[in-house]
Amino acid sequence: METIKQPLKKRVLTAVVSFTLLLSVCLGIIGYRTYYSGVIQQYQKYERDVLTLAINDFDWDSIEECINKGEEDDAFGKLRERLDYIKTNTNIDWLYMVEPLNTEENDNMKYICTGNTPENYAGYKASGEDFVRLGKLSGNEYPPDVAGNYLDFFKNSKPGEFLYYPNKTEWGYAYTTSIVVRNSSGRSE
Repeated sequence: METIKQPLKKRVLTAVVSFTLLLSVCLGIIGYRTYYSGVIQQYQKYERDVLTLAINDFDWDSIEECINKGEEDDAFGKLRERLDYIKTNTNIDWLYMVEPLNTEENDNMKYICTGNTPENYAGYKASGEDFVRLGKLSGNEYPPDVAGNYLDFFKNSKPGEFLYYPNKTEWGYAYTTSIVVRNSSGRSE
């Protein structure tokens, strides 16, 4: 009788330990997914709020004229000031406007404007590098697949729609949120 109880105890103990380990792994996976989903939702909301602040109540018709002429004016200066203010007062790593052009290897995006902090400007001055000016082409900064995401969204998005995607850059992983800016007639061009 003693020999029968021993294997039964071992089997029960093994089953309990196995079940506990399996339950722990399952709960860990569920917890990670729940946490990750919550963090992503918070990023999306924060970035939506920042972009909404950047584009609301602004004269985009004047900015469209600047883009078409390739010249900065007072309205463009106000845009730069707004983006600089937002960049300085938020936890956004990059805040910029681009116009997607194509999906080639080089010059597939045209910079419109970037938000910079006083530290960014000091860094540009110290390095002799110029901050992004209206019309500067991207060179090889954007891989064709990223440019394709921007271009597709630019052509096919609905007013007020946001594009979210995680991407790996030379500086590490970034979570990117985009919105297409439209003029008073609703055009994005």
